[in-house]
Amino acid sequence: MRIYDSIIRSIFFEHYEKGKTSIAFEREEFIQKAKELNINSAKNLGDIVYSYKYRKNYPAKYWKQLLMAAIGV
Repeated sequence: MRIYDSIIRSIFFEHYEKGKTSIAFEREEFIQKAKELNINSAKNLGDIVYSYKYRKNYPAKYWKQLLMAAIGV
């Protein structure tokens, strides 16, 4: 599942802008990010989003980074 963490984190920081309350992205971005990160892409791309929505939390080690980005530090 750390594969999902790397992909979702990368997509988040690519799209994040201060003041945004949501992040829009395309499903195909998962394939592209996986290639950029030298990760064999997940066979079920929908599972990446589903995992964070229903089964797991965003990795704790990134929360500080996300919060700092959100407040512009």
